[in-house]
Amino acid sequence: VVRVARCASVYLRSVTLGIALVRRLNRDGQAAAFLHAGYSQDPAVAAAIRRLVAETNAEAGRTMAFSITDDVESGMPYVAAADVCIGSGRTAIEAIGLERPTFVAWGARYLGLVDAGNIHGMADTNFQGRHSETVASDEDVVIDMADALSRRRANREAADSTQSACGAFVRDRYSVQGAVDAYERLYADRTVVVESAFRTFARPGYVAREIFYRLPTSLRQSGIIRALGHPRSPAQRLDANI
Repeated sequence: VVRVARCASVYLRSVTLGIALVRRLNRDGQAAAFLHAGYSQDPAVAAAIRRLVAETNAEAGRTMAFSITDDVESGMPYVAAADVCIGSGRTAIEAIGLERPTFVAWGARYLGLVDAGNIHGMADTNFQGRHSETVASDEDVVIDMADALSRRRANREAADSTQSACGAFVRDRYSVQGAVDAYERLYADRTVVVESAFRTFARPGYVAREIFYRLPTSLRQSGIIRALGHPRSPAQRLDANI
């Protein structure tokens, strides 16, 4: 089980959940190990992760959890080889694109194991779980994760089909062409292009700044602009005088 994340407090819960999931899997007779990969954005959180890893291994009597904190990118080869990933945001997108079974956990939010039925809703928040409901407890989350994983592994053919479909969805949605298509739809909307432009250019301050930055550099730096007498930036001075 791999979780690629910075050592920041918002990610600590999902790291804790990953270790708890591995503990549960091992108790149920399924050999599993956990790896956290990232970089140390918050030394206190990094220390908390190291303590949790050490406690887990001491309790198990063997090495069952690992944490490396060189850089986030170092985790991606592990994601490609992982049986299970826990991610959010870019990490989740990359794991799903690699067709790995992926749980989405972001801060105090848990969205579940990605499948064809929930991937569209998760993608609406870019797999970050904002505005989603919290789960009653970490224990409930771990139980849900273990049950979902058990169901996914029970039917290998269906699992492969699900992961392939989710991977194709992510690769299409987050491709360069996908971004182009999204911008084309956006700028085809009259409300965005025309009405927004009218509202923007109806503001004298905005127009003043546009004019200022289109002046030759020599004129913008001349004493004429500075002599407008306003204590702020040249663009703001021009704005104030207009």
